[in-house]
Amino acid sequence: MQGRYNRHSLKVLVPPTGSIVSVADMADYLVLSPGQDIALVQSFIAAATDAMGRYLRVSLQTQTLRLIKDGFVIGGDEALLRLGPGVHTASVSYILGGADYIDLPRGPVQSVAQIVTFNRANQSAVFDPSLYQIDASGERIYLNEGASWPDNLRAFAAVQVDYVSGYTSVPQAIIQGIKQHVSAMYECRSACDMPKAVQGIVESYRRFDELGWR
Repeated sequence: MQGRYNRHSLKVLVPPTGSIVSVADMADYLVLSPGQDIALVQSFIAAATDAMGRYLRVSLQTQTLRLIKDGFVIGGDEALLRLGPGVHTASVSYILGGADYIDLPRGPVQSVAQIVTFNRANQSAVFDPSLYQIDASGERIYLNEGASWPDNLRAFAAVQVDYVSGYTSVPQAIIQGIKQHVSAMYECRSACDMPKAVQGIVESYRRFDELGWR
């Protein structure tokens, strides 16, 4: 059977509430008169916050996410790269199954609600939480010694992970970066690109790895 790409997607189940930067704080930062450009500033805060999350590849505020994967990857991209150039034939259980961990995009990870798998009859089952651990700092779930993931899974969207992610306290550098981005947008009166100076302020919080797609 020919190997294929293990597609995965991310959905927001419970969005964050509130705002990292308030309109009042931003108005003070911009030295605006009371009531001046409130709606404009509010829209720029929302745009800057979204841009910051996408640039850093993290959840800035607490939210519940659902990761959907075709299967359990073994060795990540390295397993595919070791095959070398050309067209290869391999067992799907090798390409899509057997790994002892799941990378979780958009950390910081706070908790995992459940892991659900779907078999070939499209029947769902909750994976026993006593069989895995949560590595919050590494933003991943890994199996306990001797445990294994379920097999005989359907070919597509067979794994579903619901988890809570986001900063419980947003770093001040990120807050400052959002304010400076809003300030830049307020000056140019449009959705300007994030300034290089802002990127430099928050660069140490950016995630760099194979999950850079998100």
